[in-house]
Amino acid sequence: MESLETAVVDVTRLIAASRAVRSVDLRSIRGKARARQRRMRVELESATRAYLKTLARAADGVFDEAALTKCRLAAERCMPTAIESVGELVALMDRGAGSLDGWASSRNDLWRLSHIAIHLREGAADLRDLKSKADDRDAKRVAKSLQKEVRRALVGYAHAAMRVRGGSRQSIRGAREAATDRLSSRCVDVADQLSWLEAELTPPGTLIRDGVAGPLRNLLTDWTAKQP
Repeated sequence: MESLETAVVDVTRLIAASRAVRSVDLRSIRGKARARQRRMRVELESATRAYLKTLARAADGVFDEAALTKCRLAAERCMPTAIESVGELVALMDRGAGSLDGWASSRNDLWRLSHIAIHLREGAADLRDLKSKADDRDAKRVAKSLQKEVRRALVGYAHAAMRVRGGSRQSIRGAREAATDRLSSRCVDVADQLSWLEAELTPPGTLIRDGVAGPLRNLLTDWTAKQP
C-alpha cells in the first residue's frame, strides 16, 4: 500500500495548493497575474478530480507504481499553468493562511476513502469468478453502483476541502459532510451484500468484508457523529 500512501499525500498537497491559491485576494492584482490566478484555481480543482477518479478506477484494484504514475499524469495534464508556476505555489503555501490547516486529518480521511475504493475495486474483480450467472450479474450491477458512490465521495471530499472557508475544524467537517452526502443510505447494506457474495467464492473471499463493508460502516459512524 506504499503507492496508495504516496497518492494520498499527493492529493493532500493538491488540496493545500488550491487552498493557498484561493487565499489570494483577486481584487489586489490586475491583468495577466489575475488571469493566471484564476486559471490555477480551476486547474488545481480539475487536477485533483482527475487524480482521484484515476485512483478509484485502478485496474482490478491494483494500486502500484504504474497506477500512481497514471494518476500523476492525469493530474499534470489538467494543470499546465500551475506546473509552470510551481515556485509561486510553494511560496503561497508557505505564507498562505490556512492552506496547511488540518493536513494530518485530511490525509487520514483521504486514506480511509481511498483504501475503501481500492479494496472495492479489487473485490469486485474477484467476483467475476462467481459460478452463478445470476449472482455474477447482480454483483456487477451492485458493485458498479457502489464504486460510483465511493468515487463521488472521494471527489466531493476533496472539492469541499478546497473551498470550505474557515479554520481546519470547519474545513474537515465540511469535507466529511460533502463525502457522506454522496453516499446513499444503503451503501453499507450494499457492501454487506457484496461481502456475502464473495463468501461464496472458492476459496471464500474476505476483501470486501474486511476492506469495504467494515471500514465504510466505521467511517460513516465517525463522520456522522455530532462534532463538538
